[in-house]
Amino acid sequence: MVDPKFLFCVDYEKKELYILHRGFPNCLIHVRQEIPVLFIILDIYDEIDDFNDILTMPFFNEAKEFYKKYAEKVLPCN
Repeated sequence: MVDPKFLFCVDYEKKELYILHRGFPNCLIHVRQEIPVLFIILDIYDEIDDFNDILTMPFFNEAKEFYKKYAEKVLPCN
């Protein structure tokens, strides 16, 4: 069994959505439900030399694709 690279985390009380990235760098991404959807890295759990490099790492775009592909199927409506 392969561990998922991304997991949705939902705060039902605040109606907020997050994506947990389980690869390198481990981090928590806030998915702000606006138009367009914003992806904000809230916490990083690994050592990163230069934080600006994180936005150019492939996982960030992969997280966006994960959201686009699965959000409508996985997340409850309203």
